[in-house]
Amino acid sequence: MTTGTALAEKPVLRREVDLRDPVAAWLESRCEKGCVADEIDAGAGIADLVATYGRTASERANSYRYRYVSLTSRNEVELFRFLVKARTELELREWAPWGWKSLRENAMAPLLDRGLIRCSSGKYEIVEKIPDPGTNITAVELKLRDWRRAVGQAARYHLFAHEVYIALPMAAAEKSITAAGELGIGVLGIDDDHIVRELAAAVPNQPMDDSSRRLAAERSVATGWATVKRVGGSSLR
Repeated sequence: MTTGTALAEKPVLRREVDLRDPVAAWLESRCEKGCVADEIDAGAGIADLVATYGRTASERANSYRYRYVSLTSRNEVELFRFLVKARTELELREWAPWGWKSLRENAMAPLLDRGLIRCSSGKYEIVEKIPDPGTNITAVELKLRDWRRAVGQAARYHLFAHEVYIALPMAAAEKSITAAGELGIGVLGIDDDHIVRELAAAVPNQPMDDSSRRLAAERSVATGWATVKRVGGSSLR
């Protein structure tokens, strides 16, 4: 697959951040509805780019209100799941997977403060359901030369993503195809005109951990289509 238009000015690919715009454009081109975000941490390292596709993701990313109500931590995601029905404090204490103090401080208090849950008649309940935006997630790791490291890091993103890619300049990308393919990871090569070419497609899979999937999606729609480029990136050596 080839997509995008060569940039008017084509700086040499000297930093990982230089790969960001072409790959983000490629992710956007794959689906009409969805959002793309930079540097999402869902407990498996920080993925350079994460695309969350679908109408719900698009609507939530474009809604100021839903930015505010997004679940911001794994603790909040787990508590929201448990409150599928109203629970007493005793039930919450018995369930608390990280201990009562952690549950109270890191999940209950923030959700109560934001008005997403409430205590009514001695039971805690969800005020309003938050639609799950994460039915189709693609994660991408950007690297300049070290394709082995890219494969190793990207493999961890199977924890939360349905599809995982690595993206490198063309020469390095071509060297990675076999190793990446063994792990179901797709390969994107960026040529001298900053055009992205899909050298190998990712193998779609269900994420290994559903709470991590939901957290990745929540953090993606909370930042929306992230337009601020990160400052980091390794210099070409």
